[in-house]
Amino acid sequence: MKVAVFFGGDSPESDISVITALQAMAELKGRVGLLPVYIKNGSFLTVKEPTADKFADFKKSRFKKLVLHEGVFYRSGRAAGLWRFRPDAALICCHGGLGENGGLQGLLELNGIPYTSAGITASAIGMNKIVQKEIFSALMLPVTDYLQIDRDEFLNDEDKIVMHVQTFLEYPVIVKPCSSGSSIGIDVAKNESELKKAVSIACEYDETVIVERALTDFVELNCAAVSAGDSITVSQIEKPLNWKDFLTFENKYGTGGKMSGAGRELPAEIPEELAEEIRFLTMKIYKELKMKGVVRTDYLYDRKENKLYVNEINTVPGSLAYYLFDGLGISFYELLKIMFDGALKAYRSDCMDKKVFSTSVLGNFGRGGLKSGCKRR
Repeated sequence: MKVAVFFGGDSPESDISVITALQAMAELKGRVGLLPVYIKNGSFLTVKEPTADKFADFKKSRFKKLVLHEGVFYRSGRAAGLWRFRPDAALICCHGGLGENGGLQGLLELNGIPYTSAGITASAIGMNKIVQKEIFSALMLPVTDYLQIDRDEFLNDEDKIVMHVQTFLEYPVIVKPCSSGSSIGIDVAKNESELKKAVSIACEYDETVIVERALTDFVELNCAAVSAGDSITVSQIEKPLNWKDFLTFENKYGTGGKMSGAGRELPAEIPEELAEEIRFLTMKIYKELKMKGVVRTDYLYDRKENKLYVNEINTVPGSLAYYLFDGLGISFYELLKIMFDGALKAYRSDCMDKKVFSTSVLGNFGRGGLKSGCKRR
């Protein structure tokens, strides 16, 4: 099997995606044919021996540029020769940006390459916190109260926006860029001045900002699901640690943070009734949104209200959330195999859809049957 591993991209989370890709490639090395595909400044690049230092101290001269044409990668330049790589599947390790929001998924579909993440629509949903809230509400799932803020409106009249927020939400509130992850650009505001500062920072990362009611006595609980195409496996539940108001970027990825394994309680020590509710909702969201690959759903449990809220979904979670499946006896490599199986089955299913409809429209065009402008039906 030949696998193209996509990572990097124009996203604040690019460095985290490098880590995810390196972890996955370490599991796949020697087992499949590998092509690292690093996305940088709109180009596809590859390097023979991908190591963290080559991306931390990026020098373009170390990399070979790739061109993707009709499902095949070629090296660009005169010295490329006859080198070519046709992947059987793509492993998407991108976090944020076009690599996670459906853009890359669309390119792969155009090239007939099966891929491991959610589809175009589900990926777009997974990167838009406001759309997620609307869909969760439509599915009758509990979400915290929230408001949407437009960057231009905020920059034109901060006081008006602040008054709007204070009319419908009470402090504290949590402020987030609508389509960002890894807790980048997120902060909690307890008063008007903090709200203005938090929205200003969030506006640096997105033109749309979401302001939510912040819970004051809660725990975060995460659970993932994966499908091989015919069945869905729900993971163990984790409780991230080392946070106060919310889990910061440093909490997640710094020394001793969540991604290192030291910053989590796994499995979470919670009542079985709550665990059952989380597993049920994780399965329901995965099914209803027609997800693929590994998708992690994050929850907030309000201890004061004794109520569980759906916070958000992550269609390409850090480290592909492999650690959440360890306790089920599923190793990282086995999880990757499940993802590849799911990608191939989804691709075969898509190929069964009829995409051509024979008509005489073009033959009649310009012959009196049809004019250059279509009449209203």
